Amino acid sequence: MNFILSVFLFFGSCFHTFCQSDLLKSYTQSELDELKKVNAANYELLSYAMENALEFGEYYDSKHADLEYVHNDLSPQSVSFTDFGFKIKDQNQYYFWEDQQKIIIVVVVVVVVVAIIIIIIIIIIILLIVSCQVIV
Repeated sequence: MNFILSVFLFFGSCFHTFCQSDLLKSYTQSELDELKKVNAANYELLSYAMENALEFGEYYDSKHADLEYVHNDLSPQSVSFTDFGFKIKDQNQYYFWEDQQKIIIVVVVVVVVVAIIIIIIIIIIILLIVSCQVIV
């Protein structure tokens, strides 16, 4: 059990370091430090947003002609909001990704807080089940 916990903590710290460097594409170090100091939960939401804040849709010139154009050579499967220099705001943001001919929706991450809480509860339940099986 201690080994599993150690491995989990090691990979968590590696992910945190990776996430921090990617967040620096959109935020300054002082912005991130201030966010960690004032509201650590919002900082963790940014970490979650790295993989979950972008959605893509079909572009229709008649509906989306006024969107701001953005460029990036990455594929939609591997791109994050930081790859465009976007910041998470309190409302959805819409852009036209000209290279992919798609619209990008930067989703408000606060909405996914419930999903994070559910994931944490599931992890706690799994750890309790595993620890009970080890005892028995």
